[in-house]
Amino acid sequence: MAKKPITKKKALKAFKDAQKPLEEDAPTKLFRQSKEYVESLASREQMLTFIELFNSVQEDKIEVEK
Repeated sequence: MAKKPITKKKALKAFKDAQKPLEEDAPTKLFRQSKEYVESLASREQMLTFIELFNSVQEDKIEVEK
């Protein structure tokens, strides 16, 4: 039994759905907003010091781009 070909309309809808930004879950949204808030107030050196302290006690490490 042959499969039905995908219609242009369905293909276009699938493409548009794939282009939509994914909704953030609550922890991701909170982390992003916290990061933006801290970036507006802290210097790079202060952020690096915080990240070093955070990484020393946390299992999930924050990677720093140089």
